[in-house]
Amino acid sequence: MGAGQDNRVKIRIVRYAFKSNRLPESSIFKIPETAKGEVLTIEGRHGPEDEFKFRVESSKLKGLRFDELWSD
Repeated sequence: MGAGQDNRVKIRIVRYAFKSNRLPESSIFKIPETAKGEVLTIEGRHGPEDEFKFRVESSKLKGLRFDELWSD
């Protein structure tokens, strides 16, 4: 392999699916497949005041976009 070549396989997730019982206690997490570019968050497991998305929105912070990727 020549200099600068990268033989790593690029991963493209077509559809997210999680096992609810294996999600972390924290409302914010990463997965290895997209850890360099995505931060994921969970809603509905704790009170709103303990969830990342609620805190960002209630603080009126700018620069983050929340897209629903999966729902059980």
